[in-house]
Amino acid sequence: MEVSLVIGIVACGSSACPLPSADLGELLLVGKYQSQGVISNTLNSFENFTFVVPSDISGQASIQVQRVSLATPPVSLFHKLSDYLIHSAAKGHALPGVQYTAVAVQVT
Repeated sequence: MEVSLVIGIVACGSSACPLPSADLGELLLVGKYQSQGVISNTLNSFENFTFVVPSDISGQASIQVQRVSLATPPVSLFHKLSDYLIHSAAKGHALPGVQYTAVAVQVT
């Protein structure tokens, strides 16, 4: 289950670009991933994005991405708190997954 998708851009200058887990940069999109289809065997699905690069970014930069998803359906609100704390893994409660990726770009 998709929870959120955050895409940002960060200027790198002459130094190494930061890891996306440390700095997402200037935010370009905050929303949910919404698949637009499937491409061959290399990608399960895709979504196209178009961004306007902020005017203060030029030269070496990095598109930084954070994706948050849940591995299983959310926990029922009717479970007791003690059951959740003691047996959450056994009852198949939702487990969040956070993925980061970055793509180096040259902004001209």
